[in-house]
Amino acid sequence: KAIAAGKFDAKIASGKTGRNFAAGMSGGIAYVWNPDKMFEKLVNKGMVDLEEIDNENEFETLYSLIENHFKYTSSQRAKSILDNWTKEKYNFVKVMPGEYKKALEALEEEKQRETELTLNNFAEVANG
Repeated sequence: KAIAAGKFDAKIASGKTGRNFAAGMSGGIAYVWNPDKMFEKLVNKGMVDLEEIDNENEFETLYSLIENHFKYTSSQRAKSILDNWTKEKYNFVKVMPGEYKKALEALEEEKQRETELTLNNFAEVANG
């Protein structure tokens, strides 16, 4: 049994995954519950990167996705994960296609450049 909850381009899997997980995954993010630490053996690493979740904002997003799934399905697995969140949150692995990650990073760099240009233009106008 699996949790499959989505928001934007994120999905959650909390059940057993089959072999070749993420084959054909070209976009979005999957969060996979991996308490037995066996997931790495099942994923298609030619298509995706596996990452630990390392920031509180992302944990909050993940919690909200699971909470929403529980709200609509009454999943006992989701309830158990939420009830034991301080421990269970570290059992999730983030799965993201390498090309998708590069595209997100490029967008972030572009945003930063635009912000710097705006600030520089503002400074020039302010300084006459």
